[in-house]
Amino acid sequence: MKRHLFLPVLMLLALACGGEDAVLEPPPTRVADLTVRSDVLYFIEWSHNGRNMVRFESALDDSFRFLPSPGDVRGGLPAEWDRDTELQLVNRLFDPDLNEPGLDRCTGLMMDVYLEEGVDWEEVPASGGETWYAATLYCNGLVWTQRMGCHDVSSKQRLTVRNAGTDEAPRWQLVEWQEFDRFTAAPLRDSAVCWAVSWGYMKAMYADPP
Repeated sequence: MKRHLFLPVLMLLALACGGEDAVLEPPPTRVADLTVRSDVLYFIEWSHNGRNMVRFESALDDSFRFLPSPGDVRGGLPAEWDRDTELQLVNRLFDPDLNEPGLDRCTGLMMDVYLEEGVDWEEVPASGGETWYAATLYCNGLVWTQRMGCHDVSSKQRLTVRNAGTDEAPRWQLVEWQEFDRFTAAPLRDSAVCWAVSWGYMKAMYADPP
């Protein structure tokens, strides 16, 4: 039930703070350092809330790929993109001083990876005898841009991680980010506040203009 309360609560926070970036508390029990699988999910959330490219990049595996939702692919997005493309798009999204023709500067950003009730990991056999682990969960957020205003970015994701270190010194990283079609593809007319988009669509807004 908490998942469904996220957007109204976040909308109130948004109106209160005028589109400022989020400041969220870390998990209470330990310092996340990518030595356990769930650290990757915290790094993704924290890097967006703090617009921290160093932290975001550190969480991405060298073989990372992003897979947009089927609806976004039908709408013209590529079927996938690689780590370099992801870093370029997210760097522009995070940049509060972005000044590039055709790109809409982000003025506020917050993300919530829904972890409150724990994470169920699914084993994923991979090449070379590796076992990856995938978690399917909600990854919700609000993004404000200079021209278009508020975007409600809420959808289900499948985040797959792998151990890029060793058994003795693990270092978990995100190797695949797959997005599913969001629950609505239209502007939120009932609130008249935000446009409903996916994370893939939001990132693709920062591709090189044609």
